Amino acid sequence: MTLSAVQRHPERLTAFGLIHSTAYADTEEGKEKRNKAVSTIQTEGITAFVDGLVPGLFAPQHVESFSDQVLKVKEIGYKTPPQGAVGTSLAMRERSDRRDVLSASTLPTLLVAGEQDQAIPPARTFTTDRAGVTQVTISEVEPYEPVRSAGTTGTCHFGIFTTKHPAVSPSSKAKNRNHLVQIQRVSGFFAF
Repeated sequence: MTLSAVQRHPERLTAFGLIHSTAYADTEEGKEKRNKAVSTIQTEGITAFVDGLVPGLFAPQHVESFSDQVLKVKEIGYKTPPQGAVGTSLAMRERSDRRDVLSASTLPTLLVAGEQDQAIPPARTFTTDRAGVTQVTISEVEPYEPVRSAGTTGTCHFGIFTTKHPAVSPSSKAKNRNHLVQIQRVSGFFAF
């Protein structure tokens, strides 16, 4: 989603980041996992899908020690509409390789990868070393907030981008906005 915005409307952006994400298209193995996710959601429901997915979003040594965070992320996942999870999986399965967009962009870029990320290893995040790119590898953190702690030592894949005409106004930031959006006043935020 972020790289699509970079490709289609770079003039509207001032910077962007990929956090525990990649510019690569899914591998054949990844596409099969997306198909399995869709099948699980359709046959067993969102709860079974979330229960199978969430532990893999944390570094293996933290699944037990971060049990409160694992539970909180599951609770968030259980609220996901099944049709939304199916649609997301299918769209991600079909996404194109956008490494060329990442490499060609002249916008300041932040790439963050978890050293022990089970889904997207740092080598799949750090696909460019062009000027203006900051690469950060997170090796160890203490848990603090659900989802964001999941993303720092495991994987919580999301992207951020800022625009020249911010969509988040100071008056709206207190209502139903993610904490990251409030602090950075980014115009787009999504997580999957």
